[in-house]
Amino acid sequence: MAKKIYEIMNTKLETIPADATVYEAIEKLIDKRIRSLLVLPKDEKDRPGVVTVRNIIFKVLAKNLDPHKVKISEISSKPLITVSKEATVEDVLALME
Repeated sequence: MAKKIYEIMNTKLETIPADATVYEAIEKLIDKRIRSLLVLPKDEKDRPGVVTVRNIIFKVLAKNLDPHKVKISEISSKPLITVSKEATVEDVLALME
């Protein structure tokens, strides 16, 4: 039987407001020892996003931008691709290819 996503998913997501600075995100990532944060929507019309260590390295640090001035909303990845918790791992792998 194929393993379902709910069997392996992490439900304890750390979040950050879209208007937070990259520096604030770095502090949270280090403090929590994690590699990504769920970015909360700015308003009802906005959609959630995700910011990762990779986003920070390539979109801020590699470009020599000031993490105290760059907002998370400027570098977060959107839209999020989501799946049902009933999806199988194989289904998700196929989606990611």
